[in-house]
Order: sequence, then C-alpha cells, then structure tokens
Amino acid sequence: MSIDGCAPQNPCLNGGICSTLDVFGSYSCNCPPGWTGTNCNQLVPCHDCELPRNITQILESISERNLTNDVALDVSENIARLVTENISAADVILVSNISSRIADLNYTDTDILDYVATIASNIADVGMEKLREAEEEEDAVSQFVLSFERQLSNVQLDDGESISITRPNVAVQIRSVAPDDFSQGLVIARDLPTSSTQELTASHFSLHNATDFNRRDQRNNTAAQVSIPKEIFSTPSSSSQTSTTEFDMPNNESHYQKLVFNVYSSPSLHISRSLRNISESHEGFNRSANTLVLSLKIGRRKVEMVDELINFTFTPLEPGRNPVCTFWDEDLTDWSSDGCRLLSHSLPSRYNADESSNATGYGRVVCGCNHLTSFAVLMDIYHEEHALEHVYRNLSYIGCGISIVSLIITVGAYLSNRVLRKQQRFKILILLCLTLLLLYISFVIMLVLDSTLDNREVAPIPCAILTAVIHYSLLSSMAWMGVEGFNAYLHIIKIFDTYIPRFMQKATLAACGIPALIVTVTGAVARKKYAHHDRCFLKFWSQIGGLLIPIGIMLLVNIVIFSMVIVRLVRSANPEGLVREDKRDERRETINRVQIAISNLVILGLTWTAGFLLFIDKISQVAEGLFIALNALQGFFIFLLYFVRMPFFRKQLCKTCRSGKHGREVASSQLHISETASSSSSSTTKSTTELTSKPTSGPTSRGNVDAVDGGEGGRSRKDTSGNGAALPPAFIEMNNVGI
Repeated sequence: MSIDGCAPQNPCLNGGICSTLDVFGSYSCNCPPGWTGTNCNQLVPCHDCELPRNITQILESISERNLTNDVALDVSENIARLVTENISAADVILVSNISSRIADLNYTDTDILDYVATIASNIADVGMEKLREAEEEEDAVSQFVLSFERQLSNVQLDDGESISITRPNVAVQIRSVAPDDFSQGLVIARDLPTSSTQELTASHFSLHNATDFNRRDQRNNTAAQVSIPKEIFSTPSSSSQTSTTEFDMPNNESHYQKLVFNVYSSPSLHISRSLRNISESHEGFNRSANTLVLSLKIGRRKVEMVDELINFTFTPLEPGRNPVCTFWDEDLTDWSSDGCRLLSHSLPSRYNADESSNATGYGRVVCGCNHLTSFAVLMDIYHEEHALEHVYRNLSYIGCGISIVSLIITVGAYLSNRVLRKQQRFKILILLCLTLLLLYISFVIMLVLDSTLDNREVAPIPCAILTAVIHYSLLSSMAWMGVEGFNAYLHIIKIFDTYIPRFMQKATLAACGIPALIVTVTGAVARKKYAHHDRCFLKFWSQIGGLLIPIGIMLLVNIVIFSMVIVRLVRSANPEGLVREDKRDERRETINRVQIAISNLVILGLTWTAGFLLFIDKISQVAEGLFIALNALQGFFIFLLYFVRMPFFRKQLCKTCRSGKHGREVASSQLHISETASSSSSSTTKSTTELTSKPTSGPTSRGNVDAVDGGEGGRSRKDTSGNGAALPPAFIEMNNVGI
C-alpha cells in the first residue's frame, strides 16, 4: 500500500507545487520565487532573492491561507520580515486582516510576542499618509492595534513569570504579579531613553510596590508611569459596583494576576480624525498626542468607573501647550477625555523653562482616569517655527541693527565734541551707550549662533559665556540708568547739601562692579542650571534671582528718584510768573534734561513691564512682541532723545549734508567761539545754579558744582543781556553749543 504525501491536502504553502517522492509518503515542494523551506513557509532572505518580491502578492497569498495554531508562528515570522516602512496602504490593510485572524486563534505561546511586536514597531514607521489612507479605507490601523493588544492578552504565563519585548517603537511587558506585590497597589514606570534617540530600546520597565515607591523621591528620567490603586486588584464584591469584569481565572487577592503593559513611542498607530481637523484649521501648530501612549490591562478584565482614580504620569516628547488627558476610545476610534482629568502639570513655557523638572526639560503631566485602556496627553505642538516667532526674530534683527547704528552715531557725536564729553551727565550717557552696544552685539551673536529653538547649536561653555555677557550688559545698562537718575537727583535736589568727590569713579565702580558680582554669584549658585541647553539665555530661576529682581529694584529706585525730582520742579515754580530771565532759562534747561531722562525711564519701564508679563501665559505672545520691540529699539530711542532732539546736532547735521566741508568748518568755528567765551568767563565768582529761590547754604558753589559736573562746572559768567545775573555753568556750556 503506497502513501501519497501530496494528498489529500497539498502540504506546500504559498503556491508551492508538491511532488511525491516514494510510496512511503515522502514529498518535495517546488516553491515559488521568494519562498523556501520544506513546505515553502519561509521567506527567502532578501540578498538571496532571484527576483524582486511583490510584497502585496505575498501578503495576499498568506491571507488566502487557512490559518491555524500550527502555522500562526510561521505566518507571524514571515509578516515580521515582510513589513517595512516602504509597504503600501494596501499592504497595511492586508497585515491588519491577517493579524486579526491570528489573534482570533487565541495562540498562547510566548514565542509569538517577538514577531507581533516587530510587526507593530515596523507598521509605526510607515509614512503617515499611507497609514491614514489605510485607516480611511478600512479602519486598518485601529483594527491592527486591537489585534496586537488582543494577542498580548492571549499569552499565558506561569505564576511569577514575566516577559519583556522591546522594539524601537513598541515596548511590551507581561507579568504575573504575586498577591504581596499588589496588596498596596502597584506603580509601573518606563524610563526615558538613555541615548539621544527616542527609541524605546534605549529604556526599560520597572515595577514597584506603591507604598515603597511613594517613600522615595520620584526620578527625573521617567517617561511614563502608571499608579494602580489596590482597589483594582480586589474581588468583585469589594470593587466598585460599577466595575465590570471578565475573568480568565479565579480572581481574588490570593491569586496571581496578569498585567499587560505596553508602550507606543508615538501616536502614529492611533490616528485621530478630529485632531487632524483641528490641526488643519489652525495654522502654525499641530494638535497631537505629545507623550508615550500607554496601554494597561489586567488579565482579560475590563475595568471601568472605579472609585479611586488610576494616575498616569507623562513626560512630554516635545515642548507643547494646553495639555488634555485622554484615552483611546475603541468604539469611536478616536481620543476622548471622558472619565479622565488633568490632575497637575509643570509644563515650562519659553519664558520659565526649568530643566530641573525632569531630564528633558519639557515638564511633567499627571492625569487621573477611572478606567483602563490606552492613554496619552494631547497638546499643541509647534513643530515648525511659528509665524509669530519668525516675525519676532526678524523684529529682533531689525531693531538691534537700528539700535547699534544709532548708538554708534550718538557715541561718536558726543566723543567728537570736547565741550559735551567733559560734562558729567554726558559721560554717563556715553558709558550707557557703550553698555547697550555690548548688549545688542552679544544678543545678535546669540541669535545667529543659536537660531533654532529647542535645539542645542552652541557648545555648553561658549553658550554659558555668551549668556553671562548678555546677563552682565543687561544689568549694567540698567545700572547706568540708575546712575543718571541719581545724578539728576544730586543736580536738582541735593546740589547745595551734598558733595561727592570722584563721583564718576564711584559711579563706574557701582555700575560695572555690582552687575559683575550678580552675574558671578548667579552663575556660581546655579552652575549647570544657569543657561538653557537649547538657547543661550538664563534659565527660569536664574532669570528671577539674577535678572528680574535686580532690574525691578533699579526701576523702583529710578521711579522714586524722578518722582522726587518732578515734585521739586513743580514746587519751585513761581506762582506769580515773575521769574527772572536767567532763572527762566536755567529752569527750562533743567526741565528739558528731566524730560529726556523721564522719557527714557518710561520707555525702560514699559519694556520691562512687558518683560514681567511674559510669565503670564494668556498674554505672553502680546507681551513678547511689545518687549522685543521696545528692548530692541532702546538704542534708537536714545538716539532720538540725545541726538536728533538736540538743536546743535541737528544744525551740524544739516550743514554737513548741505555744504559738506563748509558745514564742518562753520561748526568748528562755532565750537571755537564757544570755548573762548566759556574760558573768558572763568573769573566770575557768583553762580546761581539753585532751581528755587531758597537761599544758598552748605559748601561753596565751586565744590557743589564739581559734584555734578565733574569739576568742569565751577565756571560762570555774567548774562550778556545786561541784567547782571549769573548763569549756571552747565547752562552756559549747553547754551554755547546751542543745546
């Protein structure tokens, strides 16, 4: 009696042709291109391919087969080899259908996990357009995820056994948990990748008893964490009455329970139509799941409406805003927030980012849900530079460029004029302009070298040095503003009561030394938390302690000083209007000076008021535009106030433009005449620099004028109008040059 090995059923798979070899049932399979093995059940490695394989045709031949537990492992292995990021939407649909049929077999062998995890990870690498097409045609991606998670639940473990499978885009842990482990609740955590990539292969799972975990400080490197209350593990009689359960084994606290915990590195396998519509209708940002997607199941139980919330802790994958806690609704095939709520978050904005919150610097989000399924946090993600960010960056370049040119012109004009550069208040102005020049130049260098937000482009040490220069120049410029305010205070209020020898040396020491001390102390205390890793500027607490508090104090002091000056000017006004000509001119010059200083203070105050408003998220975008515009144009405002507004500079500029060399000769002769007139008046002994009619007391006029005008103000002259009144030296010099 002979046995036909090819009958009654062809043992050759995938279109192989069977040939009988002998009467004992031996056979041979002639496999089609791309297949090998005894029964044509293995794919030929790609480097051995005789002809290019048509993956779609191979998947179609697999889908036409009668799938059983005997071939489930081989089929899964073959699909894992076939699926790459280059497959088509039609291939995704075929893989989804085959995976669903395999999951229906209830295959319990753990060997299949390697293959199904590989398939899921490779599907996640397929382009989003192909995945969306497959989802729109047959809900293929959603059905694949359901099949994948059903297959994970099918696997059986011995008591105390655990298995972990990790692929670049999918990580799985299935564990049989002892009663002692879950008696007080469980905490399952997935660490952040230890490498620069976001692949899950560079991280690992950890499981903790809830009581022990809460005793320790939570680590900074947790990407996702689930805290399961002990209520979830209790018997049906002690669970919430609204809970529904399906048992695969007797369930009570004396039995091991199976936890199935899997993580998706991206939301690519959870395609949301609603989020796509939101993103398409809002230009500039993408509404998407911005965390790992967590899926948790306890055996075959369906846990719903529990009394004690299940807490999920997430670390955002990218900087984002407006977090919403959601779960994947399998019926809607979309994200839903029903039964979930945001418990807390520490998301850093661009203005208060602090990398100490966790290893990524993107903050942390804690959600609470009353059921178990797949979870993620939806956020607004700005993948590309926002349109406003582009405008703000260009505004910074333009404003800083204008201010740099304006400050150079202003400094050059005052340094070229020997009369002006000797006056103390203009010495202060020149030093202020030089400090602002340092600020703008270093800021432009920072913009050029570190042009992309959230991406490190400058090495840590050069970045820290550049941050320190910007930090110092900001504080020093504010300090010179304070020196100008104090100088005005001495000139108008305290000139006859206070004498400060070597005022400029002391002012320079304060305006340069104190900022340097603040920068040094801030850097020493903050250390690695001094500068951002993705842009060369101060981190949150360094901004608060090392920048905003000192600036706030300086602004407050300036406001108090100029308030006192204004009050003094108002009180010194002659109510009858009977003011002598020299007093009227002196008062007009003083008021003009105070007006300029107060205008500068108002601009500065508005600038940093907007700077403080940056920390209020709801108005931060508006405040940012105002802050950038005012800050970048500060040098231009100084140019307008101290150059364009001055009659002498306007006349000199007009003459230069009109007559070139002739204009410069005229200006030079005017200065020569003014210097001669000023020198000829040095013998005059009487000075009337007091703004009010109060009698002079205290030190001599010579000494007090030195306190304000740096030794150049001891000279005075008789009024040429013939009234015999002495004019203040500061006014004489200003009048001589036409200011």
